[in-house]
Amino acid sequence: MKTTLTTLLGIVCIPLLIHATPDTYFGQDLNTLPPVGPGSDNPTRLTNHPNADLAAGRFLSRLEGVATETFESFADRSTPASITFGPDTATLIGTPTVYNVPTNTYAGTFPISGDQFLMLLANTPSFFRIDFSTPQAAFGFYATDVEVAQLRISLVTSNGQRTDLTVPTLPEGQPSGSVLFFGVIDTQAPFITVEFARVGPSIDGFGFDNMTIGRLEQVHPEPASLGIGLYAGLDVTGTPGATYRIEYALSLPSTNWTALTNIVLPLSPYFFVDRDSVTNHGRRFYRAITIE
Repeated sequence: MKTTLTTLLGIVCIPLLIHATPDTYFGQDLNTLPPVGPGSDNPTRLTNHPNADLAAGRFLSRLEGVATETFESFADRSTPASITFGPDTATLIGTPTVYNVPTNTYAGTFPISGDQFLMLLANTPSFFRIDFSTPQAAFGFYATDVEVAQLRISLVTSNGQRTDLTVPTLPEGQPSGSVLFFGVIDTQAPFITVEFARVGPSIDGFGFDNMTIGRLEQVHPEPASLGIGLYAGLDVTGTPGATYRIEYALSLPSTNWTALTNIVLPLSPYFFVDRDSVTNHGRRFYRAITIE
């Protein structure tokens, strides 16, 4: 008696909780305007910042009914203890100071809207944080004069999960008085704290303005995008039920044919699509080989 031995392979699937990378929005406009008066750290204010505004627009297009803090209601040279974003409140921990700068810049920093902004002064601790009263899924802001040091933003959830994001400016690469926008949307891990940290040995000052937050229910999904794929379609004529190997070469004549796939012809002619053809390669030549 002939016995068939069947081996059963058991696969145990263990679900993994994977935190996808948050969506980030970044745009920067470098200030190449001449300084006002003597010294290189008193640049003319950059009034047009299309790259930063474009990033801000893309970020805000994902949100609905959110509030933006412009720091206009605080006293000049005060250190806010709390910030109000519509129905949400936030506690500010650290020593950033509100500055009133109606014209030009303060050592390269300046407001984006109105006359006031939040300043992380040079020669002060390089860290401050904002604690929110409710979990947030979106946070965005403008920054000015992120010049020599870099800026790191950390999102912290209620259970301590931490996501560190370095604003992608080039270290030691920005002229004084430049403008950037940075926004982050994380719908998988809403956060209750945003930490700001100056990165590197420099103690340069930064300016912050137009901070916007958004709860999970205020975030729209990322709009779908479409791509056009150009694929080679082949009519394979042969004997139904026979096996054929489809091969390709990048030029003719050729002795270097590459096997693409084997197909058992279900009917003749049979339409076959090479999905890795013209999109990734400028040109391919094909042939079908009968496999005995």
